[in-house]
Amino acid sequence: MGASRHLTHILLGRRWDKGWRNDRVRRVMSIVSIHWLDGYRWMLGDVPETVYCQTSKSGSILGIGETHTSLVIKFGTGCVDSLTESFGSHNHLNTSPVLDFDNGSLGDN
Repeated sequence: MGASRHLTHILLGRRWDKGWRNDRVRRVMSIVSIHWLDGYRWMLGDVPETVYCQTSKSGSILGIGETHTSLVIKFGTGCVDSLTESFGSHNHLNTSPVLDFDNGSLGDN
């Protein structure tokens, strides 16, 4: 299918965690996002070259860490990954990762 160009992944939901998760300064990143990043590295057979991350915290969710995170990652091959993840969204939207190549796409549809 040619070179991988872009990976898109969106995970929006509302989590009501208890215990140690509420004490994490990096909540979404340390609980879930880091595992997605490991999967992306495996899928692409590459490591991140550049990472941009912006987070925010919902006042309606208990805990000290961020509840929303958006990441843009550029891998060494030039493939760009976009991950948006939320523990505090009032909407529910979970997509499977979609990987676009020069001549096609891989996803769940």
